[in-house]
Amino acid sequence: MSRAALFAVIAPLLACPAADGGAGSEGEGSSGGGGSSSEGGSSGTAGTSATASSSATASTSASTSATTLDDSGSDGGSSGGEGGSTTGDDPPPPEAIAVAVGYGTRRVRSDDGITWTDFVEVDPNGGDDDALLRGVCYGDGIFLAVGGGGSGFSMRSSDGIAWVDELHTLDAFVSDCVRLGDVFVAAGGNGLRARSIDDGVSWEDESPYYAGHYRAIAASDALAVAVGHTYGDSTVGLVATTDGSGPWSSEQLVGAQYSGRGIAYGHGVFVTHDADGVLRSSSDGADWTEVHDFDAGDGWMLFADGQFITAGDGSYWTSTDGTRWQAQAGDVRGLVGWLDGHWFSLGWPATIDVSDDLASWQNVFAPGGSGLTDIAIGVPG
Repeated sequence: MSRAALFAVIAPLLACPAADGGAGSEGEGSSGGGGSSSEGGSSGTAGTSATASSSATASTSASTSATTLDDSGSDGGSSGGEGGSTTGDDPPPPEAIAVAVGYGTRRVRSDDGITWTDFVEVDPNGGDDDALLRGVCYGDGIFLAVGGGGSGFSMRSSDGIAWVDELHTLDAFVSDCVRLGDVFVAAGGNGLRARSIDDGVSWEDESPYYAGHYRAIAASDALAVAVGHTYGDSTVGLVATTDGSGPWSSEQLVGAQYSGRGIAYGHGVFVTHDADGVLRSSSDGADWTEVHDFDAGDGWMLFADGQFITAGDGSYWTSTDGTRWQAQAGDVRGLVGWLDGHWFSLGWPATIDVSDDLASWQNVFAPGGSGLTDIAIGVPG
């Protein structure tokens, strides 16, 4: 398996999509770790997308690699430094880092999930505009951040510190991206789906306009699946797939709308969480089976530490196979990722909180201002 398949897209900050149209920027309510925001179409961790790493042994507990955080924010233990994985089958090397992005082109990185450094921004109070970074993904030594308002853009970095903006634009905002084999694929507003064969330097095979927004992507070794929603007179779930070799598949309508971080991949299946609280699984992104129903509620989905995890009915729910689900106690927040035994949650104004047990949380980064939207895990190139 190539190193490109080992690392996650973690889907962006949880968002509740507005029933909007057109090519302009948009406002949407979102919730994260202890806060809420008006988010500009953030894809969903995500992302994910999307996924974070698996442990060597799968578990239905909330976390199998707990460490203890002391009051100073230092890491009181070590779980081996695992990070993001697209397939969930192999943990990345211990030198993995976390990179977060957000409004106002904000970027910041961490070697351990506790101490965050190299923070840069264009506008601390940025909004749903062309400076918004909606998502970030990793593959083959490259962190790729995507976003935009009326049009889309992407930025590249090999270490989460120095970033290159290729000054290209796409036809609509970009919500999320993922590494798939030797290419990056991305999806976003107004039906946008595209791929890059040169690590985000340029984009090709843009899909034509469609009255829908894609919000999140997850990927296996051979397939990427994007989810979102239509807009207009009716709003329903939107799904499309690609193997990375060319244009994406045609649009498929499945369930209710999906927001940021509404899909994850692990243990051979894709699992989604839609706005009606319904969980579905699929091995191919085409045929979907309902596996659980929370009756109501928009949701996120994450694969981390060897298990799927989501929230519903006031609890975290976990599954090792995407089909059988168990409720777990905890201080329920929107999760965007996992690294070295630490779960991440984002809040508004901008904060990053971490937990080693999903019950107690510690704030580790709080620049204030407009929020962060997504976190990706990977090894600097």
